[in-house]
Amino acid sequence: GTMVFDRVSGMAGLFLNWSLCMVALVGLEPAVRPLLAPFLPFSLAAAALLVGSLVATARLARLAGRASVRFASRPLMARVAGVAVATLERMEHCSRDRRTVAASLGISMAIQALFVLLALCAARSLSIHLGFLDAGAVLPLAALANAIPLSPGGLGVGESVASVAMARLGHHR
Repeated sequence: GTMVFDRVSGMAGLFLNWSLCMVALVGLEPAVRPLLAPFLPFSLAAAALLVGSLVATARLARLAGRASVRFASRPLMARVAGVAVATLERMEHCSRDRRTVAASLGISMAIQALFVLLALCAARSLSIHLGFLDAGAVLPLAALANAIPLSPGGLGVGESVASVAMARLGHHR
């Protein structure tokens, strides 16, 4: 349960930071709106869904419990629902205190911001000058693209997405 809570809060931090960077970048540089606008609803919805699932784990556990009773005649579905109930009940232990949820999200967002700063340091070492918001708007997209199984281990997928997105933001290299 705590590992799942950690993973969900980590992904929520990624989507929250990505959304904030895109909103700020679109507000400061309206010319990038056509590039980022298609991704903004997705990132905001994902962030809301992930944060909502952290806050509502007890309610989700009850729903999964009802589903396991409802699917009692279907062994596979009942087993999946049972695993969901057990996981959500353990997650509920972590999310019972809203301060724990807030701290977890804050730490996750700080880790994601450090990831962007690390990328900025790497870019500067290669004499590529870009801003925090540019990197914060592109790096999560590249990380998500890397998870799409288009090549072995995602080799080159995230890098290609980052390269194209950075070029569209005006960072040519």
